[in-house]
Amino acid sequence: MYKGLRNYPLMSSQFNVLRKLFHFSGVIFIAAYYSDIFKKFPEPLFNENTRSVLFYLILAGFLIMALVEFLRFRYPFFQKTFLQITGKIIKPSEVNKMHGSLPFFLGLLICTALYMKEVTIISALFLMVGDPCAAWFGGKYGSHKLYNGKSFEGFIAGIAGAFFSGLFFLVLNWKINPGSFFAVLFEDHFILLSVIVFAGAFLGLALELFSASGFFDDNLLIPSISGLAMSLMLWIAFKIPIESVFYSLNHLLFSIK
Repeated sequence: MYKGLRNYPLMSSQFNVLRKLFHFSGVIFIAAYYSDIFKKFPEPLFNENTRSVLFYLILAGFLIMALVEFLRFRYPFFQKTFLQITGKIIKPSEVNKMHGSLPFFLGLLICTALYMKEVTIISALFLMVGDPCAAWFGGKYGSHKLYNGKSFEGFIAGIAGAFFSGLFFLVLNWKINPGSFFAVLFEDHFILLSVIVFAGAFLGLALELFSASGFFDDNLLIPSISGLAMSLMLWIAFKIPIESVFYSLNHLLFSIK
């Protein structure tokens, strides 16, 4: 166990703005993915250029964070340097355990690799909006505590934040790309699509109640499980071909001929 923690300004157990801002930085990923920013830059390299480039960028981030974790647990110098840089967004429980960045990258990686673009974006929004809503509202107004220290009020606020962020994206997509697949679903099957988004939000935030610090925390569970649930519900409700619901890794990993 690392000694001398009093020398570092570790975050409190209350809502931490810097930590949530780091999570919300994933909006850059959402904007890049939705706008298909790498479609023609520098030239088509893959069947799905933007998805592939983002996948490899996230993978690089994941590997870098894995290396950081390995070094800081093995060498005191790296642990000291790590705490000096990130102390204000690190929970005390994460000093000697894996911190949330690694499962955060892995959650985005899984969604990008497997799910439809819109499902991936909505799943990411569940984490980036729903989780901070739960933390802030629960910390400020939570009076009915659950078994793990979180509150019923925070849980409800998290579901609401996740659901309305997903709904906002669907409305925005309907306005920007009126002829796209999800825009047509939104127009023709608004209630059913809203139920699917709500179910995904509920399941993701419910699983967050059972998450643990370390690898299987909310940063991994919320996007990956919500994305899986919504994908399966889309497949069943709208009879979408399974190969359209779950993306092919061949398009992700291999260059076009």
